[in-house]
Amino acid sequence: MSDLGIRPIPRLEEPRKRRIGAFGGIEYVQYDGIFSGRTSTGKFRVPYRIAAPLNPEKGNQTVLVEPPHFNIALGARVFYLGEEFLFSRGFSHAGVGWSTTSFDGRNRRILDPTVPGMFINGGFIEENGRVDDEIISEFAKALKIDSIARRILGDIERRSITGFSDSSDPVLRLITSGLAEGVFDFALPFTAFGHDPQAAILQDSMMAR
Repeated sequence: MSDLGIRPIPRLEEPRKRRIGAFGGIEYVQYDGIFSGRTSTGKFRVPYRIAAPLNPEKGNQTVLVEPPHFNIALGARVFYLGEEFLFSRGFSHAGVGWSTTSFDGRNRRILDPTVPGMFINGGFIEENGRVDDEIISEFAKALKIDSIARRILGDIERRSITGFSDSSDPVLRLITSGLAEGVFDFALPFTAFGHDPQAAILQDSMMAR
């Protein structure tokens, strides 16, 4: 069978897990594993990382998907939105590798470059690696139906996506290509330098009153 034959549904492999603390009284766990399968253009095997309530019933049934930035990986979770903001409100967060391109040795788009055996065969060539945005949308789909994802996240009602600077590019391409349609309920791509997205969110909410 060719790489573009009948495609099995991509799946999450069993993750490693560690507790990362309590936020607003909700205990959170981080899960690190492998997401593998095929997109419409080729096979892939990439790392994923999910942070979710230890008890899924404590969550708000919303997962925020973030493609990693080439330099600081999941910066929206860690720096711009922040774990306290997200997790004290019951959000889950999920990141997945989407590119093997390296910029002067900075290759965090793949999320964790130390994981062996990672590859992306589909998508398109970018400099010294490959980019396949479809991995992100396939990962988001799997978060609702994959057995491991359902055990981690429980019942998910809403899927959102964010990315900043470099990692906003795949978010915008997913929207314009139509691959985000029917997958994500909300998208927040933003530029990073000198901008605080929480300030913009607050301003919009005040203007809506």
